[in-house]
Amino acid sequence: MAGYIHNTPHVTSISDEAYGGLSFAGVIPSRVTDRLGIMYSWYHVSHRKEEGQILRYEAGYSLGASVRAPQTDSHIIEAYYAIDAMPGILVQPEFEYMIRPGETKHIPNAALVGLKVIANL
Repeated sequence: MAGYIHNTPHVTSISDEAYGGLSFAGVIPSRVTDRLGIMYSWYHVSHRKEEGQILRYEAGYSLGASVRAPQTDSHIIEAYYAIDAMPGILVQPEFEYMIRPGETKHIPNAALVGLKVIANL
C-alpha cells in the first residue's frame, strides 16, 4: 500500500503525509494466517504553522507546554506481526521508530513497542 495526503493549511496543522508499506501473509509456513507488515510514514507541518511558530520563537514567546521548537516534519518506521491466536482473537506486537518526534529536532528519536489485541465476538 502507498499513499499521499495533502490538506489545506486552513484545515489542519499537518499539511502533507506520504506513506508506503508491505504486508505478507504466511511468512512462517505453519502459520499461514499470520501477517508480517512494515510501513514508513512522513508527516509535514504546514508552512503556515511553521512560519508562525518561527516568528513566536524568535520573539521569545512560548510555543506551548509540549512544543520545544518550531515544528517541521516527522518520520515513523513501523513493523508488526499479527498472530491469529484463536478464532476471533488477533494478537499483534508492534515496533515503531520515530524520527523527529513532535516534528522537531529538539526531541530525541524514540523507539516504541506496543501490543494490540483485537477480539471479534
